[in-house]
Amino acid sequence: MSLVVSQNHLPREPKIEPFVVGNDVIALSVLAHRAARIAIAKNPNHPLAYYVLGLCFDSEAAGIPGISPQEAVLHQVTAFRRFLDRMPLPNPDMDTADGQRCVRASGTLGMFFDEKRNQNKEVVQPRRVDFWREYARLCRLYQQHLLPQIYDKGQSDQSLPEMMKSLEENLKKIDGAYTDQALQLRQIEQMPIRERVKILSNVFPGEVIKLLGASDLNKEFGAEAPEFAMLAVHLLFLSGLLEDGDILLNKVKTELGDHPGVAKIADPSGYSLEAAEFQDRFLAGDYRAYAAAVEKLRQRAIPHPPSKAEIDFLNGSSLSPATFLAFGALTGTSGYLVTDEWYRKILLENQFQREMGVAWLLDGNMALAQEHFRKAIAPFGVALATAAGQSSDVERFLKLIDDANKPEPP
Repeated sequence: MSLVVSQNHLPREPKIEPFVVGNDVIALSVLAHRAARIAIAKNPNHPLAYYVLGLCFDSEAAGIPGISPQEAVLHQVTAFRRFLDRMPLPNPDMDTADGQRCVRASGTLGMFFDEKRNQNKEVVQPRRVDFWREYARLCRLYQQHLLPQIYDKGQSDQSLPEMMKSLEENLKKIDGAYTDQALQLRQIEQMPIRERVKILSNVFPGEVIKLLGASDLNKEFGAEAPEFAMLAVHLLFLSGLLEDGDILLNKVKTELGDHPGVAKIADPSGYSLEAAEFQDRFLAGDYRAYAAAVEKLRQRAIPHPPSKAEIDFLNGSSLSPATFLAFGALTGTSGYLVTDEWYRKILLENQFQREMGVAWLLDGNMALAQEHFRKAIAPFGVALATAAGQSSDVERFLKLIDDANKPEPP
């Protein structure tokens, strides 16, 4: 699989069937991901490995098992941004295949930062103007460079000059849309910085990052300094700026570690310092550190793992009325409330074990991945797992590992 990241040319539109087709396709997706991560570890400045990593998270491709669509988009944005940061701007010496990769990566980023609407045409994500303009323009510039090389008169309704003119007009429209929306930056220049940050965070994330980076957080925000610092970290990671997010996250830990406002960002359910560290390790591909952090959180969230009695009770082996009432009497509450709490604990156990299983799978440690996947499904029992919808993914992962452990046919 090292060929994935070392060959000079990739198909223009790599196509992988959805992973639900079978475990062979999941295996290809995981192996391609592992090959890209290994290549990055050996040479962090080689752009092609980041491009391949971005393709692994493509919504039309197999994807990486165990990673949600939202997480996949974040991984792809980070990978494609790191790829483009290491590529030259359009120039006469640029290879056609490199130019095509740059078009795909910059076009994907431009769409990610653009406006999103739901089925009712309501805006669910405003256009993130500064980043959208950067990558929408970059995509058109690469297209202008490539078009004379790949133009095929027999396959186009337009002449080459017409297509080039269309791209030029598109660039002007992008700049015009940016100028129109950038007027609000002037209108709020005199506002207090915290008000500007609140107004701009969803529309001009790049400006917010600059504002917060250049500010004395303690002076400007007082007790809220850690919350605003974490907003900047969140925007950096959301925008694919992993290295910058890393730097600011370390700054928050060293400079604001004793700040009284840190208590407000300690809750893992929000975008806390801990949540940012989890996201940082996962985006960076440090799956061992991520698995270790998840285990620490698991021990805090579930200090007492589900007992056999709880599991048996929920699986129906002890559901006699007398037993049900006895459990309620022991706890001084309704038996139904008791089962709700046990059910919550078992669901948490499944989720934590599954997260660690996915991390070790992506790290390449099949033995530890198998161990955690088995622990993820063990607390449920077959009946409860099926009812909870928690078994299918984990069973697929276990089958993948079992298939990988089988000896090669002669």
